[in-house]
Amino acid sequence: MPKQLVRRLAIPFALILLVAGAFALTGRSVLAQDAGSSIKLMESSVTSEFPEGYRIKVAAEAENEIKQIAVRMKIGQRTREVYEYMGDEGGEASGGRGRTLELTPGKSVRAELFRWTNSTSNYIPPGTIITYNFDIEDMEGNQHKTEPEEFVYTDVRYEWKEVTDGLVTVAYHGPVEKRARDVLDTAKRTIDLISPIYGAVHEDPIRVSMYNNAAELVDAYPPRYGAIGHGVIVDGQAHTQEGLVMIEAGGRDALGTTSHEITHIIIHRATFNPRVQNMPSWLNEGLAEFGNLHATIGYDLALEFAVQNDRVLPIMFMRGQPSKGEDIIIFYGQARSIVRWLFRTYGRDTLTEFLSYLRQGNSLDRAFTRAYGGDRIEITNRWREEIGTTLYEPPSDEIVKPTPVPQRTLGLYSLTPQAGVQTVGSGQADEPTATPEPTPTPQPTPEPLALAPASEPEKGDEEEELAPAAGSGCFAPAQSSGVLDLTGVAVVAGLAFLGVRRRVWPFGP
Repeated sequence: MPKQLVRRLAIPFALILLVAGAFALTGRSVLAQDAGSSIKLMESSVTSEFPEGYRIKVAAEAENEIKQIAVRMKIGQRTREVYEYMGDEGGEASGGRGRTLELTPGKSVRAELFRWTNSTSNYIPPGTIITYNFDIEDMEGNQHKTEPEEFVYTDVRYEWKEVTDGLVTVAYHGPVEKRARDVLDTAKRTIDLISPIYGAVHEDPIRVSMYNNAAELVDAYPPRYGAIGHGVIVDGQAHTQEGLVMIEAGGRDALGTTSHEITHIIIHRATFNPRVQNMPSWLNEGLAEFGNLHATIGYDLALEFAVQNDRVLPIMFMRGQPSKGEDIIIFYGQARSIVRWLFRTYGRDTLTEFLSYLRQGNSLDRAFTRAYGGDRIEITNRWREEIGTTLYEPPSDEIVKPTPVPQRTLGLYSLTPQAGVQTVGSGQADEPTATPEPTPTPQPTPEPLALAPASEPEKGDEEEELAPAAGSGCFAPAQSSGVLDLTGVAVVAGLAFLGVRRRVWPFGP
């Protein structure tokens, strides 16, 4: 064969080989895709049954028998997805994970999944956006993945309406549209003003579930919500991983609650690092209250009360909040004061830098040192000097060893009296070794308190006589019922010492 003819045939033949090879490499996936396309999703639905949970139903058909159907769910903006297998429609739910019975294979199947949300571990706040899609597989291993869809897990006790501006949506019920729009405007202004300061970027939506009174809101809280019972009125909650805020809009401070809780979402987005522990409560609440565009003077008065009565808490070294209602209000007042002082003294850029160090995984002390040139002890004492209270002294590092207490030597026990043993039930040896009794040391008679009765105290009253004098907690209400109780006390303290002064965020006096 002539060489020229060979060359002419070689090029087309090589192209044929390349095409054939490519088809051989991709033919399997093409066939799998074509086979998978024979699986059809006929219908699907997601229904809220709040607070118990939500129910997912799906119907599918295929040329081969369908082996399994699974649903992939993203709850709000949580980083971890949920993957659950579905069972026969009408099957009994098993366990707390929401699984149903296994799916019976068939060319036409109807599957169901009920996912429980009525426990603390599985709780999902009402108003959360749930993104979901289905994975369907037949007996031949062909798979069909549906496109993602969204479902809003609503509180079915009410008929909800919505107002939206950009990425922010407020859901409300009843004739309160104007209040809902005020809440929406407050949320938007808080995001626009605070996000640049904290270095937050907003690409995901934020939703607000607005209830009309406290009773409605409490019923929507997680089961056995721990904060209720501290004697503090809770007007809102921020669910940062879901991008959701729940508020009670019937109170006088609804807009302040909205701004505070929206700021929690901003803080989370500015500092979230899945490999780092959550920031301490005092810093989280201080930043949130600093970002409150409708802040009131209640927390300032509580702080003034604490300063005047030497009750300033070492909050920079506390991971959580106090348990007493009056201390919680002081806690919030201190937290806001510290963040406000950091902002005014060192500037906005330093605060943004400090939060970025936390996001990078720096410890609190290291972040303070890098941004402000001092650890927590130095920073808290700079702030304490500013407000005019005593400096903080950390507890001693010395380990106090307990005093050893001699233990009684145990002997042998017997049911019958014998020499050198103890009879069961007597607690004493039959022939104990005589030991001299110790000489009693004279005890000084305690001086009676000023309000103690003149008569000699009866036996057993000595401990009451030596107890602290009554009145050491006189500035705290006997039965704290929340913000209003301590605010009333703080108002008295403020009027007596410093007077009532209006505070304007964040550039006021």
